[in-house]
Amino acid sequence: KVNKKVTENGKEIDKQVYMRATPEGSKEVTVRVTDIVRKKSKDAGFDEENLTTEERNYNAFKRDVGIDKHQVFQDIHGRFFDDNGVRREAPLSRPDFTNKEDEEIYDKLETYFVELMDKFGKDAIFLAEKMIYDPKTDTAGTVDLVIIEADGTANIYDWKFGTVSKDAEDIAWYKQDAYNVQLGAYKTILSDVYG
Repeated sequence: KVNKKVTENGKEIDKQVYMRATPEGSKEVTVRVTDIVRKKSKDAGFDEENLTTEERNYNAFKRDVGIDKHQVFQDIHGRFFDDNGVRREAPLSRPDFTNKEDEEIYDKLETYFVELMDKFGKDAIFLAEKMIYDPKTDTAGTVDLVIIEADGTANIYDWKFGTVSKDAEDIAWYKQDAYNVQLGAYKTILSDVYG
């Protein structure tokens, strides 16, 4: 996975692309799971181009927050599991915090993660930021967390950080649809390619 400068809607942006090895050298993967999800959202009428500048800025802010919180989960995972997803005998040290709010968020996410670990038991393999690839469709993606149980059952987790109104029981239906497409694509690739 590498960053590449591309032009979209007349603006130059950094885009993450997946590369695969070929006999001629490396070649860009043609389809990202992210692209499938964006197309589904666009087809449903939720297109970034239709947003106001304020809405785009707010989405960029939420995206940055999501990236930051993903990093927290990666840190927590690395404290409890080695690079092969095997649980450590004892967790590594927690980071130091200078901001109370960051520490409170970290505590909540760590509590959630430890409860998840307890749910699956000490023999489960926890693989974070697992890149997957389907050579038949030339599709790639990165699963935030794959938990493989002792019997070989794989569980897919994708961290989402968003706004949920006080009256809502869950995230908006149109986002659920996009998330289902994303998780479905991961499930298909994992089943078809990795067994």
